[in-house]
Amino acid sequence: MPPCWDHRWSCTGYGRLSELLGPGALVPILPLVGIALSYGSRWAGGCTSGHGMSGCAAGSPDSLVMTATFFSVAVLVTLALHGLTGGLL
Repeated sequence: MPPCWDHRWSCTGYGRLSELLGPGALVPILPLVGIALSYGSRWAGGCTSGHGMSGCAAGSPDSLVMTATFFSVAVLVTLALHGLTGGLL
């Protein structure tokens, strides 16, 4: 296959997002996403994988709620992006 292995994946590692937005839009967006994730991790009292793997395995109610929140928000954002882009993302 050509350099990207498949026509559905881009060589940048960001998939369809980089094809639709391009580097000029990704450069300011990715640091903002990183800041939001860092803030959310600090506010939640741990990172997403820490709550999901360790906290849920230990039966922590806080971790169960946070993990459910992480997944719910991820699904809602994915559906919103899919709807806003007409199914391109």
